[in-house]
Amino acid sequence: TLGRLKVLNLGFCKKLIATPDFFSLPCLVKLLLDGCASLVEVHQSIGCLKSLVTLSMSGCTSLKELPSSIYQLSSLKSLILQGCTRFSTFPELPDGTKLSDYFSAKEVSNRKSNMLNPTFLNISSTCIREIPRSFSSFSKLKTLNLNYTSQITMIPPSFCHLKNLENLGARQCKWSEHGNPSDYVVLPSVKKLDLWRCNFRSMPSWISSSFPNLRELALEECENLVSLPSFPSSLTKLNLIGCTNLEIISDVSNLVNLKELFLNGCEKLVEVHGIQKLKSLRTLTTPPCCGSGSPLEKAAFE
Repeated sequence: TLGRLKVLNLGFCKKLIATPDFFSLPCLVKLLLDGCASLVEVHQSIGCLKSLVTLSMSGCTSLKELPSSIYQLSSLKSLILQGCTRFSTFPELPDGTKLSDYFSAKEVSNRKSNMLNPTFLNISSTCIREIPRSFSSFSKLKTLNLNYTSQITMIPPSFCHLKNLENLGARQCKWSEHGNPSDYVVLPSVKKLDLWRCNFRSMPSWISSSFPNLRELALEECENLVSLPSFPSSLTKLNLIGCTNLEIISDVSNLVNLKELFLNGCEKLVEVHGIQKLKSLRTLTTPPCCGSGSPLEKAAFE
């Protein structure tokens, strides 16, 4: 019977407008709705899927919202909304809503946050204008992908509760270059930050203060990037491939842990201050104009 079904794949059902109710699927672990381009409604009963671990809805280009009952998916680890290009509103718990309206008394007493708390969340290529307040309660979140969400300009300080966040993707996001570092969140747990093709002329100084323990930073193909201030000293990998207008990199001598530095395609780059002090450096790729034996390479490995 369907009551024992664990995986339901309705992917690329292009005429599917609304999901059926889920009351008869109590054991469902994985629900795949990828590519359902006509889907506009997810049934409120999705909240009854207490064993659901994965909900993937990438490419549901007609979907604009999810029901608030999604907060009842306490086992959900992976939520994927990538490419839902009309998705603009992630549900918030209404003001004044009591957890007891959504959970049993036992669940509330055991843990108030015993609700939606994924470890992987992908809202890339949606039209969400700002990060929903509810995300700040996702204390187990390890990976957050905001790629190609050009409306999102910053991560507010209230998100300091994301103490397990390790990977943050913000490709082509229009984060502000300016502002007081105190206006931005501090996330010491983030280890990997991807800012591919962001429109910076200068890397925002608040990035170093917001991500003090960053290990991998990708600024690949940031073609407007002209200058770079200081970096977090914790960096082990720095990717600047394709930064075609970058001329000078300010002092990097504090990057004592840096092992990989990628400078391919940095056609105007002439100097990297302090590169000779990168004693942990093991991999260095330079622009073609520099070539083997260039001053950059000699300085790095002398």
